[in-house]
Parts: sequence; C-alpha cells; structure tokens
Amino acid sequence: MRRLQFSLRSLLVMVGFVALAAGRTSMLASRQRDAVRAIREIGGVVWYDYEKPDLNRGYRMTGGHLDGALVDFFHDVIAVRLAGPRIGDEDLDLLRRLPRLTSVVLQDTMVTDAAINRLKTGLPECRVERFDTFDITPAAVQRAR
Repeated sequence: MRRLQFSLRSLLVMVGFVALAAGRTSMLASRQRDAVRAIREIGGVVWYDYEKPDLNRGYRMTGGHLDGALVDFFHDVIAVRLAGPRIGDEDLDLLRRLPRLTSVVLQDTMVTDAAINRLKTGLPECRVERFDTFDITPAAVQRAR
C-alpha cells in the first residue's frame, strides 16, 4: 500500500492558496461589518441571509443568536431599511459595500434620484421595495423597479 505523499513545494503552494482565500474572506467580512456598523449608527436595520426580513416594520423575524464578531464571515446582508429625513445620498452610498444586497426600503428620506441610480448601477440585483420619501420623483420609482 502506497501512502499519499506531498513534496514540501506542493505543501507551501497549497498553504499559500489557503492564506490568500482566508485573507480575501477577511477583507470582505471587514468591509461588510464596517458598512453594517455605519448603517446601524444612522438608525438603519439590516437583515442577514439567515433571517426572514419584515421590511415594512423593520423587525427581525429570527433571534440575533448569530450576531457578533463572526456573523460577517459566514453570512451576507441581504436587506436594509433606512428611514427618516436625516438619511441622505451619502448614506445610500454605504449600501454599495454590500455585494449580496437584494432589497432596500427607503421611508421618508432625503435620498435623491442620483443616489438611487448609483445604487442600481453598483448593485443591479438590488430592488428598492418601497418609497415614501421627500425628494424622489415618480421616474426614479419606475427605474428602481
């Protein structure tokens, strides 16, 4: 019976690939964690892929048992709710750091058409679910759907 053998060179190459993958995952998780922190600081609500979002109320339908330091390594943000007149274009630009984002709810914000267009350009799969805002035209609503 012959044992599976690796040369030292093969082992070093394999360790290098694992290190690169871990570094990339860490970078993406850090970027998402920073965006989530900023969204929560302005009063926004985020939902991860293990949660069932209730976007109209802003409630989380599952417990936050995974919330913590490692949640961003294993799960992606899929939905965000932003509400209030202090939410502007620069706040919507934060959402472009969330590559798996599929739903956004804007309620009574100061977001302009230009910010919605930038969001749709950067995240074509993202759908804006509802508008009750001050500065959005009907044309922007149609483009976002």
